[in-house]
Amino acid sequence: MPALRPDVLARMSPWVAFAREVLGSMVSGTVVEKMVSLDDLAFAAVAFYFGIETLTNLAGDRAQAQALFETGRKLAPIADAILQSATWIGETA
Repeated sequence: MPALRPDVLARMSPWVAFAREVLGSMVSGTVVEKMVSLDDLAFAAVAFYFGIETLTNLAGDRAQAQALFETGRKLAPIADAILQSATWIGETA
């Protein structure tokens, strides 16, 4: 419904700002900071979250979302180790 667009965007804006703040502290000083726009990362995180929430509510089943987040928990230590050990600062574009 087009009439809701301004309200939805206004309500999402604080979520994107929050995601930007959190992600900024996570990628600060890493190679990711030089490779990806923080605004893009924040938007993607909020879009992912709201998309997952919408789909699980429509389906009435959280099993797939829970499995996805469990996979993320398993991969998080690997991603963290990569970010902590990344020293390459060459051309990123």
